[in-house]
Formats: sequence, structure tokens, C-alpha cells
Amino acid sequence: MHRGRWDPRIESNPVRSRSAAFATYSADLFSWIDVCCFSRDFPIRDARSVRVVAMRPTRDALEPIELARHSGRTWPISRWTLVWLAFLFVLQVAALSGCSAPSVRTALSGVIQLTLSVTCTIASVRAIGRSEGPGRYCWRWMTVSFLIWTIAQFINLKVILQYDETWDRIASLLFFLSVIPFAMLLLTDAEEPATRFDPIQLLDFLQVFLNWLAVYLLFTPRALENSGSDSLTWIRDVVYNGTLALTLLIRALGVKKERYFFCAIALFIILSGAADAYADHPAIEIAPGTRFDLVWSVLLVIPILLAAHWGRARDRQPGCLNKTSCIASHAFPLVYPFATSLLVALIAPHSPFLACTLIAVTFVAIAVRMLVIQRRLLEVRQRLQFEATHDPLTGVWNHGAALDLLELEIKRSLRSGSPVGVLMIDLDHFKRINDRYGHQVGDQVLKGVVARTTAELRDYDIMGRYGGEEFIIMLPQCNPREVLACAERLRRAIAGSPIETITGPVNITASFGASCSPAPDMDSRSVVGEADAALYRAKQKGRNCVEGNFGTPLPPQFHPLPHLSPLLSNQTSL
Repeated sequence: MHRGRWDPRIESNPVRSRSAAFATYSADLFSWIDVCCFSRDFPIRDARSVRVVAMRPTRDALEPIELARHSGRTWPISRWTLVWLAFLFVLQVAALSGCSAPSVRTALSGVIQLTLSVTCTIASVRAIGRSEGPGRYCWRWMTVSFLIWTIAQFINLKVILQYDETWDRIASLLFFLSVIPFAMLLLTDAEEPATRFDPIQLLDFLQVFLNWLAVYLLFTPRALENSGSDSLTWIRDVVYNGTLALTLLIRALGVKKERYFFCAIALFIILSGAADAYADHPAIEIAPGTRFDLVWSVLLVIPILLAAHWGRARDRQPGCLNKTSCIASHAFPLVYPFATSLLVALIAPHSPFLACTLIAVTFVAIAVRMLVIQRRLLEVRQRLQFEATHDPLTGVWNHGAALDLLELEIKRSLRSGSPVGVLMIDLDHFKRINDRYGHQVGDQVLKGVVARTTAELRDYDIMGRYGGEEFIIMLPQCNPREVLACAERLRRAIAGSPIETITGPVNITASFGASCSPAPDMDSRSVVGEADAALYRAKQKGRNCVEGNFGTPLPPQFHPLPHLSPLLSNQTSL
């Protein structure tokens, strides 16, 4: 438990002492700032509600004591976050207004902006820890964006202290590059609770980067010189940031609980893009170290407060599908290739090689993404088909699929003139096992029986779970004598040794009913009915035995087949 946090599980006598409360707050001030800053879970309350915890020394450790407890309203944002932001803002205002030396004023303002960037990065990292599912995905990309922003701000501070044209260009490139992770927010599936990294995100990131590169190449000085508009470099921020903000607002329409998040990020991108375009306009040329630096500082407050206010209550719970959000999640990955194609058409007149390269890479990324999605759809289809036709516990065919396969086998036997045998298996006194050992042991017994049975069958024999502890087995090209021999071998395999379970070995036996389909007028229902009647007789005879029910005489052509002799191995006379 964190120091200074009240734990409702701790029961102790309250000590109402203002001096103790003051001492506790003083001693734990820095610990509270470190633990609770940027966290909406911080128990800050107004003056009408104070909950103080002191640390009482015991023999083993420090024991928390509740000093005061009142009811009140919890603040949505930590008070220390607001105090810290207000302190940095006042400090920057004082530096810009009080320092007469331009170099000192510019350096102090740059340090404060760097501090705000670091604060924004830390707030995003803390928001990751309080997020799950799509929220964690969003805040990871936000953290990457603000980390790039912090590096660019550090390089910009270096340029302010000692001007270097190369580092100045790198800082400008990084500032523009920090917008790319924001574009990845458009590809977030707000209804998908996946928390692990998806390799398809690399392809989406490649599409976002290609779109960013097309915008950057379109508004490079060389391209603008060829187009005769070298005074419009500032429009790059307007085009990219404006388009990104517009798409974020459209994306916000497809979600409900996360709508405020996308709207806040869109507002941040619109204001920051407008500020950058205004500062880079050739008719204005705002130099660093002026009061305009306060604009960027205020803009950084938006993501900091957003991260501080973020919590688990904001995350969408899994299982709530939204049609609009699903459509948007699959439509937005196509927006970037389309926008890149339009930009490439403008780049082609003065950079044909770059235009061809961008188109080729974009096409390859789209093709690979479609192939990956198609492969996943096929895997999901196969998995759903398996789940629809197989028993989830034992892995054999379920009731409906087994009867369908039996119907096909009977039709095949009528065409080929060969019989098909059917075995009905019922585990003896299985309910006693569930009542005595529990259903988990019963499930293990079922799995063990299926494993022993399938080990004795041929590859093309069919086994299904008929229901509960009953199973059905289809033996193609087997006459009654071979069916009975196979049933006896399976009975010995099941009852031969106990089945190992979590509570120890468990003995189990099974009763068998056998039938065959030699008559042309027999269908699956009649064959299963005869096997079920034989199973009933086996139970009446004391269980753990094999009974056959072959009501129709065998035609002469249904004789034992030579190539099925392995089925009769290790059999005994019945």
C-alpha cells in the first residue's frame, strides 16, 4: 500500500488530532506527489471532506492509522497537477516579462517548454498503466508522440543556446514527425479489447508514414521553388494537421465513451497546427523567446489534463459491438492510401521517381495487409467450423455432425455394397464419479476414455459424442462379427487400467451396443435405434459388456473383408 493512502480494509480506532494530520501531510508530501501526481485515483477532497492517514510504528513495520474520515466529493484531477502546471505557467510569464536579456529569456522559456514536454510524456506513461484494451493502445502512441516532441524540444533548446542550421532542420523535422503517432489513433478499434501488439499495426504505421512523407515532400523548398510558391511553406502544417483533426472528429462519431478523447486530441491538433502555421508565416516570422511561447505552453496543458483525468472507468468493456465503429475501423485504413495517391499526383511533375516509389510501396503495403486479413479470416472460419461440428471438451464430433456423417456413410455403403457398423457406448455409473469427485474429474475421465478409444480405431473410423457420457462410433466396411470384435477390444481398453485424474486414478467401465446396416431400406435413425436397444440390453445384463442387435439377416455379399484383418487382431470369442 502506498504511503498516505487510506485503505478501507484497515480497521483501527480513529485518532482525531489536527497536529498529527499536519505532521503526516508534511512528512509524506513528496511521496504523495510522486505516487499521486497525474492520477485521478488520488484521494484529494475539498475542505469539507478530509481523510488523513498517519503512520504508527509497530514491532515489524509502520501501521497506517485513520485519523479523520468524512464524506465528500472526489476531485477528478489531482490538485498537485494543477499546482504544478500553474507554477510552470507563472514561471514562464515571469521569465518572458522580467528578463531583459533576449538570450536568457529565450533559454528560460525553452527550459520551461522542455519541462512541460517531459511532464506530458510522464502523464501519458501513467495513463498507460491506468488503461486497458483500446485505451492502452491509444496512450502508447500518445507517449511515442510526446517522446518525439520532447527530443525535438531538447534539440530546439540546444539550437537556441548555440545556433546550428543542421540541428534546426532536425528539430523542425522531429516536430512535424511527432504528428504521425496521432494519426495512428484513427486506426484504433474502440470495440476490440486486445491488449497485445498486432503485427498488422506495422503495415498501418507504414501507410501513415507514407502519407506523412508525401505531405513533407510536397511542401519541401525544392518542390515549392519548382511550383513558384516558395512563400507557402507554412501551409504544410495547415494541410496535414487540419486533415488529421477532421478525420479524428469523424472518427469520434463512431464511438461513445471515447468520444471526448478523440475530440480533445482533435482540438489539440487544430490549435497546435494553427499556432505553428501562424508562427511560420513569412509575413509574421515570430522569433522564440516572445510571449507567443505561452501559446505552445498552454496547448501542452490539454494532453496533460487529458492524461491526468484518464482512468479505468473510461475504458470500454469488451463485448459491446458497435456497427458504426466496426465500419470506421475497416474504412480508415483505406483513407491514408487514397490521400497518398492524391498527393503523389501533385509530386509527380517535379519528382517522378519519388512519386513512383511512393505508389509502389503504398500498393505493396495494401496488398500485404489484405493478404494478412484474408489469412486471418480463413483461420477464423476454420476455427468456427471446427467449434460448430466438434465437442469442445473431448474434441470428437458432436451429436449433429456425427449423425450427418453416419447418414453419408450409410449412403456410401449402399452404393459400394459394403456394410457400416455402429457402436453406442455408455460409461457405467458416470454420475457417481461426478458426485463423488466433482465435474472436473468427470471431464478428465471423459477425455481419458476418448483418448483410449481413438487410439484403438482406424484413421477413417468416426467417433462422436452422442450426449453426456454416451458416445457413438461408425466403423465403415465392417460386418457384424468385426463390429463385435472391435467393441470388445474397446471395452477392454477402457476398463483395463484406471484413468489418471487430479484426485488420483479412477476406475471406469463402459457398456456397448452394436448394430450394422446391411439392408437397403435402413437409414441412420434405424441403425442408431438398433444399437441403442443393444446398449439397453447390455446395461440389463450387468454393464461392462458388449451386446449386438442385428435384426436383418446378412446378405451373402457381406462377408469379412480380407484387408480389414487388423481390426480383428487381439480379439476374443464373444
